[in-house]
Amino acid sequence: MKKIFTCCLIVTALLSSCVSETEHQEVINEKVSLSVENENLKTELEEIKFSAPNLLAEGKIFFEAKEFSKSRDKFQTLFEKHPLYEG
Repeated sequence: MKKIFTCCLIVTALLSSCVSETEHQEVINEKVSLSVENENLKTELEEIKFSAPNLLAEGKIFFEAKEFSKSRDKFQTLFEKHPLYEG
């Protein structure tokens, strides 16, 4: 009797741990969607972080604080990423 109960428990556990193909595909689709959204957000963050007005403002802040090497780095990045910027 104990062996039958143990077998039933194992079978029940195995059956309840299975997911349908539809559920599996939904999880995969969600993962892909989240990966795309993550990449888009990374791109948006980079665009904001390295926008010409932000780089210029940060360069000025460092310059006024007499942190000239950091200021130079910001201005150099500004000129590299936005060579035609006239802010």
